[in-house]
Amino acid sequence: MALEFLPRREPGWLERGLLAVFGAPLNPRHPDPARLILWVPVAFGLGAAAYFLPSSEPAHWLLPYLLFTSLALIAVAGFARANILAVYALVLTGFLLAGFAIAQWRTLDAAPPAFETSERAVTLVGWIEAVERGGSRPRIRLRVSEMSGAEHPPERVRVRVGLGAFGPGDTVSM
Repeated sequence: MALEFLPRREPGWLERGLLAVFGAPLNPRHPDPARLILWVPVAFGLGAAAYFLPSSEPAHWLLPYLLFTSLALIAVAGFARANILAVYALVLTGFLLAGFAIAQWRTLDAAPPAFETSERAVTLVGWIEAVERGGSRPRIRLRVSEMSGAEHPPERVRVRVGLGAFGPGDTVSM
């Protein structure tokens, strides 16, 4: 008995979505190389998100190693073009590490400068840039012009104080 020709059914919404993402035909052993570019930003974003998972900051010395390793993985992927699975793995791992490294780089770049402080009180002179109300006392953002005991004072500081009659634009010494 010969098999009758079975009519092909229409793919459902899930199958259509998977075909759109992974490429047709949907075969994980032979992915479509043209779809790799769609996964690069996903890997990069996952790497950046992974930076925020630990409860403490990663070591600062890790940054150059991560950048070098990510560039090396992406470069090696150019030599592994015969095996598309290896290309996918190398490129996506490279961009995952690059996302982690760029998140760390941006965090280190945006960090406020460290300055030496003593255990005694310091005098700040500057003008009130903004008043942030909230909590029990308002917090002022002070643009520092002088700071006792510091050669290079920070540009701005935030201090919780009782304002009294002061407001933005006033010069204060504390």
